[in-house]
Amino acid sequence: MIHSPISPARPEWQDGAPYSPLYGDIYFSKAGGAEETLHVFLEGNGLPERWETLAPQGRFTIGEIGFGTGLNFLLTSWRWLKHAPPGATLHYWSVEGHPFLRNDLQAIHALWPDLSPHSEELLAGWPPPLPGFHRLALAGGKIRLTLLFGEAHTILENADFTADAWYLDGFAPSRNPEAWDTALCRLIASHTAPQGTYATYSAAGKVRRAMTEAGFTAKRRKGFGHKRECLAGMFGGDTLPANPPRSASHPVLIAGAGLAGCAAAHALATRGHEVILCDRQTGPAMETSGNEAAILFPQTALEWTKNTQFYFTAYAHTLALLARLRAGGHMIAGGHPGMLLCPKSKEDAKRLPRIPGALGLHESILRYVSQQEASGICGPDVHDSGLFFPQGGWASLPELCRALLAHKGITTRYGVEITGLTRGDHHWQAHIRGGEIIEASRVVLACAHSAPGLWPEAALPVGSVRGQITRIPATLHTRALKTVLCYGGYMLPESEGFHHLGATYDRHEAGPVSAAAGHLANFGKLRRCCPGLPLPDPETCAGWSGVRATSPDRLPMVGALTGAPGLYTTLAHGSRGLLSCPLSGEILAAHISGEAIPLPRHLLAAISPSRFNK
Repeated sequence: MIHSPISPARPEWQDGAPYSPLYGDIYFSKAGGAEETLHVFLEGNGLPERWETLAPQGRFTIGEIGFGTGLNFLLTSWRWLKHAPPGATLHYWSVEGHPFLRNDLQAIHALWPDLSPHSEELLAGWPPPLPGFHRLALAGGKIRLTLLFGEAHTILENADFTADAWYLDGFAPSRNPEAWDTALCRLIASHTAPQGTYATYSAAGKVRRAMTEAGFTAKRRKGFGHKRECLAGMFGGDTLPANPPRSASHPVLIAGAGLAGCAAAHALATRGHEVILCDRQTGPAMETSGNEAAILFPQTALEWTKNTQFYFTAYAHTLALLARLRAGGHMIAGGHPGMLLCPKSKEDAKRLPRIPGALGLHESILRYVSQQEASGICGPDVHDSGLFFPQGGWASLPELCRALLAHKGITTRYGVEITGLTRGDHHWQAHIRGGEIIEASRVVLACAHSAPGLWPEAALPVGSVRGQITRIPATLHTRALKTVLCYGGYMLPESEGFHHLGATYDRHEAGPVSAAAGHLANFGKLRRCCPGLPLPDPETCAGWSGVRATSPDRLPMVGALTGAPGLYTTLAHGSRGLLSCPLSGEILAAHISGEAIPLPRHLLAAISPSRFNK
């Protein structure tokens, strides 16, 4: 199973360098780790000379077994930005069974101060030790790193990328034989372009034989330091692979300027696409994405279902995106004070303690805490134990949308209502109320409940759930709240003198107006968790409400529509849009750009809009 537990690396330090007690081996050469990487992996694969021959909008893909400390990646990033054409993109796919925790990685990267610009960006978005795929966009989108956390055989069987070059950097064959067996080498071959290359520091006979049986050549090279030899080779021939240019960018029309549309627009624009974003409102995030207090934490369960796999992956992706945008100077209200999840029923109280062990998750992702510890973490006294998510938090969706749209490749058209779509020979036509027609090669429907009417043939089963947020003034008692507190509803720490409470979940309700009844419902949930907390008169409270689009299985509808070439959706994100919209935008942009998609095949099928056509 791709979502088996992840045990993070626990490095020890020997003579000023990290050492793995699990494998009994060093992470890099004490004689010069950086120099060894340049000699073995970059020179062994003919890099950066191959990059210099790329077309201006070309792509190059590197696969790696053993991300380790990230030294190979940092040095590759440095050389890529120096030698590759300005418009080219590096895709770097790296498998790691035992990823480092951020603090350990930061301590190791301090050994290489010259690489600190690349290290700081990597560390800002470094994911928690969650099994599965994690995509980071770095260097303004010029480098896209996909980390594959898990057992190498299993995770490669579920991935679809094709590498032009491989770095085989597992621990020594005598210490980690599974990283060098014939079955894995054949999987590597299945992910290698014709005449793709590989390089490794090992010249062991086992490695040479396994690579040869998988269809690679195996040539000895001069080793580095005390190692006499290393290996390099090619798949299926002796001619270096041609690097085809990326397909030309075409205008993409996105219908809907909520978070789903803004995330897709951003992901496309960072790849060089021209994007036209249309919305019937006067600005972005004017409808359901108008929530100024959306919470961020993954869906929990007692097993790895499709939903938990997707939402945990999305959780890590949104954390990385928010870190990158804020580091770039974008002001997005919110933060990551942690999130405490208390039980909302007796059944929940029995279920929550079992979740960390059932999912095999590290305590840096979530941990079970006693009632006493929960009260200490939270601030106000709570009546129950619960689950604590150290990186949980919240964000303002309107401010996030504005940050995503701050890209020169995005043209926004507000006050524009699309009434229908027609398909021509090579393009789409969007018919605008008033008579205008906008032409585009591709169209993304990100307009929630309006989408089924724009392409009825798809028969998209979009449902409705009304949600309401309550805003209350902070008091001496409520200011004690230090984390996001969830209990069937949620309460946020003070922000600018107020707290936000949420959220109602009223199926099939379409009324968008905030009401006292909704405030009372939010108060009732809070009182069950914190009965002594004084609350204001609901008639005096301000709030926000919106109608969320949902799907029957509570997963979004993301991908291409069957029978409509060039038409895509990112819909039905429900009450978890802050989680799912950013990852969905990345998936769509990768699909439209002809890239490998950063999601296992079974999860891609689980969110496809065509799943309801069966």
